[in-house]
Amino acid sequence: MVNLGGFTACVIATQLIGLVLDAAGDGPDYTLGQFRLAMAVQLPLYAVGIVGMYLTRGRARRVLAAQGQVVPPWREALRREWRARTRGLNRPRV
Repeated sequence: MVNLGGFTACVIATQLIGLVLDAAGDGPDYTLGQFRLAMAVQLPLYAVGIVGMYLTRGRARRVLAAQGQVVPPWREALRREWRARTRGLNRPRV
């Protein structure tokens, strides 16, 4: 479902950016302000995605806790990931 949500948001954002550019300008000579306006269309979609992740993570933690699995809070998970990356344990392979 996560991939489906991300793909759907991407398609919607692309369509909305195109619609805003079509409405804001007449032709291929768009100004920087028109592009800024069009790209700002993505911000509400990002907000919906962040809120959705926040809400579903809480639900998932409750369900997994009922099954005996402990999922760390955001702060702890991010701190652990940051430490692993700075120590070179999780470096991407080139």
